[in-house]
Amino acid sequence: MNNNKNTDGISMFVEKLYVAVKKLISQAEFDRTSIGQVLEVNGENKYTVAAFGGRYTLTYKSQLKVGDVVRVKIPQNIWKDMYIESVE
Repeated sequence: MNNNKNTDGISMFVEKLYVAVKKLISQAEFDRTSIGQVLEVNGENKYTVAAFGGRYTLTYKSQLKVGDVVRVKIPQNIWKDMYIESVE
């Protein structure tokens, strides 16, 4: 009986630790990079890109076309600074 209580307590501790670590990692300041794909060409070097599980309108210095595969970066985990880093 006592062993069951210990196991339950350890399981609860591990679950809470997992949640805390996951939250810290999501807020950590490190670069994130994703492979994305151009969905729309919006003119003036602006493109709608699918990356990180969403759709984002980003600028890029060169011409891209729908279907192009690109590398998208979020510097220091600051999402408002997301940009197209390069074309694959």
